[in-house]
Amino acid sequence: KDPAATGRRQKIGEIWSLSRSNGLVLFGHGLSQKYTGQYPVFTPANPFLQAVSAQLQTENREAAAEFASFEWSIWWGSEKQGGAGIIWEENVGLKVLFVSDHAVSFRETDWHYSGGTHGDYSLVGRNFVERDGAPHEIELEELFVGSHWVPALSDWCLNDLRRQGVSSAVSDPAMKRDST
Repeated sequence: KDPAATGRRQKIGEIWSLSRSNGLVLFGHGLSQKYTGQYPVFTPANPFLQAVSAQLQTENREAAAEFASFEWSIWWGSEKQGGAGIIWEENVGLKVLFVSDHAVSFRETDWHYSGGTHGDYSLVGRNFVERDGAPHEIELEELFVGSHWVPALSDWCLNDLRRQGVSSAVSDPAMKRDST
């Protein structure tokens, strides 16, 4: 039996971090960018788990390169208006929730700061299964084909938020027309 399915703990490997920084800030002026992302390294790993690790590592490298690319035009525009230094950060965390030889689930957290009083935070579930010998990331649309799930799920979430007393929960009319 799969130890994850029976509730027994098993060491699944490690979570590695990748960081990339760029920029220069002196005397409160300049531009600083820093990206940190995590990806799993499974031990022992079969080809499927190795491919998932490689895919997530590649995604992090590409995101780091894009995020930490120097945007002198943005800095110069801020400087011309008398602005202070610009500091951007992004931190992508990862927690393995389930792992087997042919499936793996993660919780991915993303904290992004690009100015202002606080950063933005998001949480995403990611699920991979082995399909034709390669990792395939399952998308929500695949689970509910032809069921008109978008308006039903949207209505349920909005009603639940309103029940909890959220100050603003607005429906998107485009979701009512979605036919997936």
